Amino acid sequence: MLPAETFRLWVNLLCVASLEESRRSGARGYRRGTLPSAEEIAFTTRLDRAVVDERLAELIAARLINESENGRHAIHNWPLRQRASDHSRDRVRALRSRRKVVTRNGDVTPQIRSDQSRSEGTSQPSAELVPPATPPAPDPITRFYEADATNGQLAALIDHARLCGRADFEQHAGHVGKLLKEHPSSTVMEAFQVALGERAARLDTRMEGILRARGNGRRSPAPGIGPGSSEAEILAKW
Repeated sequence: MLPAETFRLWVNLLCVASLEESRRSGARGYRRGTLPSAEEIAFTTRLDRAVVDERLAELIAARLINESENGRHAIHNWPLRQRASDHSRDRVRALRSRRKVVTRNGDVTPQIRSDQSRSEGTSQPSAELVPPATPPAPDPITRFYEADATNGQLAALIDHARLCGRADFEQHAGHVGKLLKEHPSSTVMEAFQVALGERAARLDTRMEGILRARGNGRRSPAPGIGPGSSEAEILAKW
C-alpha cells in the first residue's frame, strides 16, 4: 500500500499528465501520458525536488509510473486508460462523403432536364433532389473547447450537465459565467468534471471551491473520485 503522501502525488500527477497532453498534443516527439520534468512537477505540486524524486521512485516501484530512456516519466498504460477521442470534423467529413450525391458529370449539384430536352421529347430522367445531410452536432465537451466566447462555453457546460441529469446547473449559469471570465477555460472544465464526479449539491459552488483551492496551491481530486472513495476504489479506476 502506498504512503498517503505518495498516493496524493500520484493523483496530482494524473491531472498534470492531462494538462500536459492538452498543451503538447500533436507536438513532434510527444508521447501521450508523458509527464513534464521533475523540476516542473516540483513547481506545480509545491514540493521540494528531493521529495518529488523520492516519491517518483516509490511510484515507479509500484508500477504506476514508467521511466523512459531519456529520463522523462510517464503514467503507466495512459493510452489504454485515456483513449483519445476523434475530432468532430473528421466524423462530419466522413458522413458527407458517404452521402454525397454523384451525378453523371461528377458534380455535387443534381442536374435537372432543361426545357429544350422536354420539348424534344427525350426520355432523359430528371435527377431526384436529395436534401443535404445534416451533420451530427459535436458533443458538449468538443463545443466547449471550440467556442470562441464565454457564452458558447457556458452553453456547452449546460448541455453537458443536462446529459448527466443535472438540469439544475442552468439556474446558476450567471455564477459559472463569472468563473469562466476569471479562470482559464481548461481549469474551469476540470473543476466542472470533478464537481460532477462528486455529485455536488450545487455544481457552481463546488467549482468555485475547487478553483479557489487551486489558486492557493492545493489540488483537488481527479474526476470521478469522491470524498468518500477509498484508495482501493481509486486504484481500481486506473
